[in-house]
Amino acid sequence: MRVQAKSRLLLTLLIFSSASCVIGQQLEPRAYSPSPVGTSFLVTGFARSSGGVTFDPTIPVTDVNAKLNSSFLAIGRTFGLFGRQSLVTAALPYVWGEVSGSIGEQRRSITRSGLADINLRFAINIVGSPALNPTQFAAARHDNFILAASLSVSPPTGQYDPVKLINLGTNRWAFRPEIGFSLPIKKMSLDLYAAASFFTANNNFFPGQSVRAQDALGSLQGHLSYSVRRGLWIAFDSTWYGGGATHLNNGPATSRQSSSRIGGTVSFPIGKVQSIKISYSSGVTARIGSAFDTLAVSWQIIRFDHHPAPAQQMAPALTGVYRGTLPCADCQGIDTTLTLYAKSPQEFVNTSYLLQQTYRGTRDGDRTLAERGTWFLLKGNAANPDAIILQLRSINGGIQNYLRVNQDELKLLDREQREIASPFNLSLRRTDQSRPR
Repeated sequence: MRVQAKSRLLLTLLIFSSASCVIGQQLEPRAYSPSPVGTSFLVTGFARSSGGVTFDPTIPVTDVNAKLNSSFLAIGRTFGLFGRQSLVTAALPYVWGEVSGSIGEQRRSITRSGLADINLRFAINIVGSPALNPTQFAAARHDNFILAASLSVSPPTGQYDPVKLINLGTNRWAFRPEIGFSLPIKKMSLDLYAAASFFTANNNFFPGQSVRAQDALGSLQGHLSYSVRRGLWIAFDSTWYGGGATHLNNGPATSRQSSSRIGGTVSFPIGKVQSIKISYSSGVTARIGSAFDTLAVSWQIIRFDHHPAPAQQMAPALTGVYRGTLPCADCQGIDTTLTLYAKSPQEFVNTSYLLQQTYRGTRDGDRTLAERGTWFLLKGNAANPDAIILQLRSINGGIQNYLRVNQDELKLLDREQREIASPFNLSLRRTDQSRPR
């Protein structure tokens, strides 16, 4: 009877300390925020977690607590894939701590220290965040809705010994696909993630001949963050996870997990390329599962790729400045200035443009927006095969078309390069200052 009780205690401690609990409880605000491609970063940090765990009432284990410490080293890099911002990261955790519990009047505890399973993650922003280099990124607006997806993989690389019931490694693969939404609202940002973790079986479970399997573990996250100033932001974090019942040797499933957490995060800059992030989270509900209080601190340093530009790109020649007031549906008019650059006024290569528009008389007063990109001259449209079309292609992915009426006038067209029927002015006219001498 005593041996059976001890085994039950160790089994429940194993469930408590398994990596699935950690996977489900991750809180990561701004996981899909825009970043320039060619950015490398190094992150290191420390976290301390302490708390209890709730088990099925049929298991006579009480007062189960843990004090776990972890440190990690992570590297990552952003890059462009199919024209979209993408990110790959790798994190190596080291864990040490103590877990204890009681059966009747007996109290038992165990300590462990060593490497846990590494975590590899790939993410891509599908909508709202194109691949931009640092120069393009600095000139672009970042207030678009973002739809993103990621896949995290944890191979069985952690410390594991089949003759020990409690291990830091899990001796199995874990896969975690996730879809994320991010909606910026002025200085605030709302992030919502939905994920599911899937696990292969541990075919070398204690004492070495058993097979341990685990059902899928679902999770939801919500974050509301506020940007105080550049690099300084705070966030309210929440998560829920459920599922993840385990099976031993194809036996009946244990009770499924169901827990929720809330917390907060603050990130502040140190100079231009470093930052410190501090977060705290606490278990709110835990019908079956762990309820940790966790305090974490991390330090990050980033490095941007340097792209030296040719001389003609560093100092492009001004080829034209066009100004005019365009119609506006909910304001008094859009004062527009379009500045075109190229290698020279006669060579339309290495082109770029700056479009500045002031919306006059909006509810919030006059609002000025700026946009950058490249421009091209196209020949012909549906109405006139000899028409010359000036096409603006924004670094954010937008396209505008103008008909070159003559050397001094550009007329706004629709997206299909057709003329717009309107009684209002649709033309931008070249200013004297931009005429070639």
